Amino acid sequence: MSNHADPHRSGTARIVTRELLREWGLPDAGDSKKSRGDVLVVGGSLRTPGAVMLALEAALRVGAGRVAAIVPGTIDAQLGSAVPEAAIYALPEQAGEPFDEAVAAHIGPADAVLVGPGFDDPEETRLTIRDVAAQHPSSLLLDAYGLGVLPDLDRASLPDELLLTPNREELALLLDRDLGDDLTADVREVARRYRATVTCYGRIATPDGDAWQIEEGGPGLGTSGSGDALAGAIAGLRARGLDAARAMVWGTWVHARAGDRLTERVGLTFLARDLVVELGAAQREVTMRDDDASTAAEPVGGWLDRLARASGDVGGGAGCAVLTAMSAAMLAMVAGYADDARSRGLVARAGDVRAAAVAASDRDGTRSAELGRALRGDGDVASAARSAAGASLAVGMLAAELVDGWHHVAETAKAYLRADVVVGAATLEAALRGSVATAGEDLALAERHGATTDPEAAAALDRIRAARDSIRRLASDEG
Repeated sequence: MSNHADPHRSGTARIVTRELLREWGLPDAGDSKKSRGDVLVVGGSLRTPGAVMLALEAALRVGAGRVAAIVPGTIDAQLGSAVPEAAIYALPEQAGEPFDEAVAAHIGPADAVLVGPGFDDPEETRLTIRDVAAQHPSSLLLDAYGLGVLPDLDRASLPDELLLTPNREELALLLDRDLGDDLTADVREVARRYRATVTCYGRIATPDGDAWQIEEGGPGLGTSGSGDALAGAIAGLRARGLDAARAMVWGTWVHARAGDRLTERVGLTFLARDLVVELGAAQREVTMRDDDASTAAEPVGGWLDRLARASGDVGGGAGCAVLTAMSAAMLAMVAGYADDARSRGLVARAGDVRAAAVAASDRDGTRSAELGRALRGDGDVASAARSAAGASLAVGMLAAELVDGWHHVAETAKAYLRADVVVGAATLEAALRGSVATAGEDLALAERHGATTDPEAAAALDRIRAARDSIRRLASDEG
């Protein structure tokens, strides 16, 4: 895997781009969870049981098929409740005692074994790594305390394939010196010394000297549990079938990009559990095809870029759905300031409409793309136009569900929320107005191409018009 004469290199490391990741791709998901690999996480303690939970969920979020954990018996029950998707096994009561046969039988066949998250005793960690390695797993990833005891372990006793995820302090410990000015060089040295694939703060290196640099990521990643999420993501991608280097690069990029996505939305206040949830959407930014746009899987800027393209890939109805989701989010916010029972119910209902609108936006985008292909000669225009109209009508009906809620909060909201009411109502009016326009246009197009008038669609259009007229007073700040 040579990087010579690569135009994307920076210094001695190749810059990782979406184009590179798309070129590499991900293994086919197959038709079963068994085809996406098994991840085993060994770690945990009474003090830090959540680390294992974060690693397990991260592995699942990047597409691993099955996950399991071996943890102290003092936390196995609570971990099983926290991560119901995982199989949970207990470590021996004393480190160094033999694994139970059923537990040992699970280690060797696992596609990726991660040891370290949540451990808090160096000697117990060292003995556990020794005993895990004795089961001959094909790929071993060490994190946290697992890195701290690595210098005391015989490298020959560990699997040939070793992956390490140190932070800067752990990297210095592995080097047995302070870090230099060239982080890539330091990561390369650790990779050579331990015959391992290593990632640290966006630098990845292999034992053979190949190196990559990831420019995504920022200070928000420096939150408790972030490293557990990273290690779990890498283990999940390795279990899916990527080789060690590509699993490291993919996992590090997805972890960093997830942090960027959250920073764009909430600043630096996100938690590691938020980071884990965002991994799948970050990964989908790379794997999503141009004709498979998704509001849920793309940041606002990227989605607006798709709306701006003159290719018919997304369409106005999808834009109306985004506006509906925005209005629903604002309604939940304004209603959240009130104390009455109806306002509390509106918070939940607005959340449901927001989620439904995001999904409706994706469906409308799909129907718009189908209509665009039909207009270019690939499909029946009347049928495609009617389907597109149906998608826009569905968006309009969702938007109409918010009208009564906005009227209620307009009557009960504090004076300092008046501007928020006007903005939210105006956004909703735009969504309703747009739904009427897009659905009406598509219905007319269907009729011009031979479709008969659809009375149910006409009735829905009338209801959306009525909702538009009802919200108009609030949107214009009259009264």
